[in-house]
Amino acid sequence: MSGVKTDVYILAGAAQDAFGPPIRPAAIHWRAGEVIAIGSPEAVPCPPGARIIERPSHLVLPGLVNAHAHLDLTAIGPQPYGGDFIDWIDFVRSARPSDPFALADSVRLGIEKSIAGGTAIIGDIAGVGSAVPLEVLWADGRLRGISFVEFFGLGPRQARAIEAMEELWAEVSPDADSRVQMGLQPHAPYSAGPEVYGAAARLSAGRGLPASTHLAETPGEIEFTRSATGPHADYLRRIGKWDESIRAAQAHPIDLFLRRLSGAATWLATHVNYCEFRHVKALAKSLAAVVYCPRASAYFGHEEHSWREMLDGGVRLALGTDSIVNLDTPQRLSILDEMALLHKRDHVHPAALLRLATIEGAWALHVDERLVTLEPGPCAGLIAVEFDPADERDALAQVLSDPGPIEWLVGP
Repeated sequence: MSGVKTDVYILAGAAQDAFGPPIRPAAIHWRAGEVIAIGSPEAVPCPPGARIIERPSHLVLPGLVNAHAHLDLTAIGPQPYGGDFIDWIDFVRSARPSDPFALADSVRLGIEKSIAGGTAIIGDIAGVGSAVPLEVLWADGRLRGISFVEFFGLGPRQARAIEAMEELWAEVSPDADSRVQMGLQPHAPYSAGPEVYGAAARLSAGRGLPASTHLAETPGEIEFTRSATGPHADYLRRIGKWDESIRAAQAHPIDLFLRRLSGAATWLATHVNYCEFRHVKALAKSLAAVVYCPRASAYFGHEEHSWREMLDGGVRLALGTDSIVNLDTPQRLSILDEMALLHKRDHVHPAALLRLATIEGAWALHVDERLVTLEPGPCAGLIAVEFDPADERDALAQVLSDPGPIEWLVGP
């Protein structure tokens, strides 16, 4: 019967979100996109006529937030890294889909792998000047978040980039009820000039949305912003994007970025692999959230990321997967696998990682944080992952030691 709101009653081995201790065992009453009640099975009775889902050996979590993904690259699949970042960029430029139909198919594949990874909210990097990924996300309708359209332009090419940005921004009408909004991303300090950053900040602020950028990803980026030399400058010359009017900013990329924050609602700064101690305090004071992609950093050989110093210093930090090209899980794009790396490698408490994977990511993407909790009220969906209830260890710690398949119980 159309319009009937079916009650769902979930009995699970455990349930946990970022706000409270795990409930073990747990009962959840769900109806029409909302958590009605959660607690022990004794405290939450089964409503009459409810559909009952029993998962006695599973941990229930809210849907996860992937704050930085490249869904348009999904069709490429995982690829080995040869050790040269410029060669890798060259490969991706040639391998990424350019035909709109192939691009749409790649994004659809990325959505499916994101759903398989337990993703409810995403910050997707749409690619160069294209609204196709946004349109695919709209048509699919399952994910919430932002589709950040990338723009490139240095020197005199900035004017054309800004013109294209403004044209696209005017064409895509804002819809406050849309699950996915359009955002803007100056690609990086070595590929987008200060005027492009300023335009992205101005336009994003007008809609109350964050802008995004790649930042301090490689040592070559630092050399470029400080002296306009090095592998990035050589590459721009090789592909015909260099102009003699381009001058060194004589600054670290993070210092340069912080100068460009004025006028933006907020920023997402992704990667930030090379952060000096003095930058932590400045980032904490800024309107920026740092998005750390642990497996991507490991893939490219970046070591000693300052993410824990950032957290201790008050920087808002979220997690991202980056693209499937740099992942070892071809079957899914999952923040759970990023959490697992940090838990096993850096011995981070599971509850702290769950916060980064849910409410911090939602905050960065300007999505209601309550949607990724188990608190009574609207929720983006519930996922379940198997653990051993006979094992007295923390259920989430068990999951992160070897994450298995993710099942959507309700949603997204």
